[in-house]
Amino acid sequence: MTDQRVLDTLRGVQDPSLERDIVSLNLVQDLKIRGNKVSFTLDCLTPLNSHAEKMVQACHRVLEEASFRVKKIQLNAKTRAIRVMQKQPVPGVKNLVAIASGKGGVGKSTLTVNLALALAREGARVGVVDCDIYGPSIPSMVGLHESVQADKDQNFVPHKRFGVQWLSMGFLIPRGQALAWRGPMLHKVIQQFIYQVKWDDLDYLLLDLPPGTGDVQLSLTEQPPLSAAVIVSTPQEVALIDVRKGYEMFEKVNVPVLGLVENMSWFKCGSCDKKHFIFGKDGAQNMAARIGVPFLGQLPLDSAIPSKMGSGEPLVFRDPSSPQAEAFFELAEKIAIAICRRSEEPVVPRDPNAMEV
Repeated sequence: MTDQRVLDTLRGVQDPSLERDIVSLNLVQDLKIRGNKVSFTLDCLTPLNSHAEKMVQACHRVLEEASFRVKKIQLNAKTRAIRVMQKQPVPGVKNLVAIASGKGGVGKSTLTVNLALALAREGARVGVVDCDIYGPSIPSMVGLHESVQADKDQNFVPHKRFGVQWLSMGFLIPRGQALAWRGPMLHKVIQQFIYQVKWDDLDYLLLDLPPGTGDVQLSLTEQPPLSAAVIVSTPQEVALIDVRKGYEMFEKVNVPVLGLVENMSWFKCGSCDKKHFIFGKDGAQNMAARIGVPFLGQLPLDSAIPSKMGSGEPLVFRDPSSPQAEAFFELAEKIAIAICRRSEEPVVPRDPNAMEV
């Protein structure tokens, strides 16, 4: 058993993010062979534990099936998020991801909260900014209503709950109070909510954008250094019309769209156990194909989701093993992989034949 034979065997394992083998990507590090024992560190290019576990299992499988006999495999998986940042970086943040919708009422904030929790439960460091200044809903969804504090440098210190860092206008004004702010003031507070915050080493900062494609939304997409965007819709035509507007908005400001998520796709009847497509079937999937973006999946319409959100304990926290929560974990993995694929950081050492991703 030699280093070369072990590496040649490990070439049979692909990184699911970049769809290349882990050896050519230089993800196998500190390889040591002592007799029939093999040890190495596996560098995983997303911060998700499930992603790392799949790669570790694949490494064990190919080594155990190899013609040479391996009696012991000692494998240490190291997870990390690759930075994909445009413009001026935000201190303490690797990636800013906008969660957007062209139309209100599609469940975007519910999706943002549960997606954040799914990413956090999988090992990522996550924050959320509730960018709906006029109608912040996230404080109620996560059961946080205390006023946010500032540190000695006058930076906001985000609330922490469920392993996620949260910031919202709802933490700064009394509950139920209306705001009557014009554009310049709105622009200033959004800048503060992103840059003037003591973010604690985040892999992903999710921006829950207000619905629509007006001045507020353009300010939120033009100025922050967005890594990418995700668009949320429901299957019916009236929502899908606005999806195209949202996509065109991100295209104009050169923000890549990771894909389209269809929320409230179906309702599963408790008595007949069949899926009922109340708002139509595959509308968002067909729209994704038309505008040329990936389709990231469907989320069901389920009464358990809003009821848990109203209690201040989101679905992914209250019932992480449920089929409804599983859909958010699958979405979290797809988004983490999609962000990794858009990275401009070199993964392999720089040389004339090195590939940059």
